[in-house]
Amino acid sequence: MINMSNREPNKNGLFITVGLLILSLVVTIWLFFYLSNPQARSETFGFTLFFVCFLEFLFFGYFIVLFILGLRKRIVVAIYPSIGFIISLYILVSVIIIIAHNLLSIWVKSPKAYFVVLSIETLIFLIILSSIIVLNKYKKGEDIQTEAEKTELTNLSVKMQEIYQNFTNCKSYFELQAYRNVERDMRKLKEKFQFCTPFGRSVPEVEEIEKQIEDKILSLGKLINDIPAMPKEELAKRLENIKSLITSIIQAMERREKLLIK
Repeated sequence: MINMSNREPNKNGLFITVGLLILSLVVTIWLFFYLSNPQARSETFGFTLFFVCFLEFLFFGYFIVLFILGLRKRIVVAIYPSIGFIISLYILVSVIIIIAHNLLSIWVKSPKAYFVVLSIETLIFLIILSSIIVLNKYKKGEDIQTEAEKTELTNLSVKMQEIYQNFTNCKSYFELQAYRNVERDMRKLKEKFQFCTPFGRSVPEVEEIEKQIEDKILSLGKLINDIPAMPKEELAKRLENIKSLITSIIQAMERREKLLIK
């Protein structure tokens, strides 16, 4: 899947959208003044013109964000359509209110209701939009944390793959059956890293276990890397130490998973 948030924005798309916004604003202002008689303009004329221009800016602004990389990267992909729906609903309701006011202005002379309804609607819109922005901020932080957890687990998994490969390269140094017993345990440990819950959970006891696991993985790697340079009489003892350390890591990972389930 392509990560759209990191792709270079299309500058042509940005220029076209900004051009359409400017054209829309110019045409709207021209139509308001051209189609209305200066003497017959109501006291809501200027407000309505400004409000319609604001709605157009809001509409095109939503798409302009897509072409500005700095802004786009700050928005969670899953939340962006929700913002679009809220903006579309706000624009639709606002247009209905504007049309209804102009149709009823023959009978309703006071513009107070018009101003009040649009003001209340705008306030509700801003409250909902602010809530979504706060949610976006929280979700973005959560996504960054999740990505960090996945990265940390991936690094450990890759490290474990390297350790496993180094151990298989040392097969000739050991008695075959003893090697197979340890290799089976190491393969089990390697697979555990591929399917376990991502590291980096903000639970003190779990964090301590994760630190122990990371330290033991480094120690395991060192024990295996030293094998080629070891005297032959010490290899059996080294294999026992490796097996013991692998068992300890597996037990720590199982204990960690149990704590996360609670």
